[in-house]
Amino acid sequence: MNGGAGTATAKTVALVALIGFAAACGTSPSEQPTQRGTAPAPEPSLPAGVPAGGTVVELESRLEKEFEIPGEPDWMAEGFGSVWVSRTDPEGEGNFLDRIDPSSNDVVASIPVGRNPCHGLTVGFDAVWVPSCIDQRIDRVDPETNQVVRSFDVPLHRADGDRIVAAFEALWIVTPDPDGGDALVRMDPGTGKLDRIPLPTLSTEVVEGFGSLWVMSPEGGTAHRVDPKGMSVTGSIEGLGEPETAAAGDGVLWVKDAADGTVAGVDPESLAITERIAVGGPGKGGGIAADASGVWFRPANYLLGRIDPAAGKVTEIFADTPALGDVLVAFDSVWFSAYTKDTVWRITA
Repeated sequence: MNGGAGTATAKTVALVALIGFAAACGTSPSEQPTQRGTAPAPEPSLPAGVPAGGTVVELESRLEKEFEIPGEPDWMAEGFGSVWVSRTDPEGEGNFLDRIDPSSNDVVASIPVGRNPCHGLTVGFDAVWVPSCIDQRIDRVDPETNQVVRSFDVPLHRADGDRIVAAFEALWIVTPDPDGGDALVRMDPGTGKLDRIPLPTLSTEVVEGFGSLWVMSPEGGTAHRVDPKGMSVTGSIEGLGEPETAAAGDGVLWVKDAADGTVAGVDPESLAITERIAVGGPGKGGGIAADASGVWFRPANYLLGRIDPAAGKVTEIFADTPALGDVLVAFDSVWFSAYTKDTVWRITA
């Protein structure tokens, strides 16, 4: 009887020790794990300045093609069944306009153009037009022969950052005004004749929309509306910080403001700012484009974003490393360049 009691006591001590050991390890005998697993991946964080509610999208999940294009590919345009990209060759081999066939995703032509192809690209009047900051000219490229067939002397700004537009039977670009300040120049595409509209403030890009031209003035904190027929400034958008560029949407002019990392929605009739959408940190990032899929923009502190105008917020964030460049919506895709990475991407819209 005493031996049984001793055995029972020993079993009790052993069980207490086992429970104590299990508790020290953080589990009980009945809660031993049956399998090992990995911790869930952390939710991707939003870039600075982007309100919650948007979806962080992996670039690879929407990637259709990544083009490695040496020479700082930047400005883009659509026309003649192609996407056109201007670049400067860093090895000194020249400056080029590349032509991409969207059906094959191949660069099918590299056309020599003037030095430092700056101030955008535009398509119109049976040609592609490429300004050259260094050579102070605008090249006319024939899409049939893939060659520069004529060049027009134009006194351009030597610093990159303006944008040329083909609209209203002419080419339009901001240039220095001989009388001081800046002017919006109208160039006849046939003769090269120049007519000037003096601008109230120093200006950069010009975009077309709603029967008018819109000229960005980052230093003046405004954007000017220009009547192309009357050749005059008909009003200015007040309350902007540093307007970088703009795009015409469905009844709204979307202005990218580098001062505070927002995109402002502007009524093109009253010129009133009707909304401001936070899109990221302050600073220049690049282009903006609008179509039925939304408003696509290049922010300063990440790669690419999309605004849903109906929701009034950023709904898609491609939160990769920021890279400056243009954005274009064409051929059911979004195309965007990165002259800091020698790359052009094509993704599903």
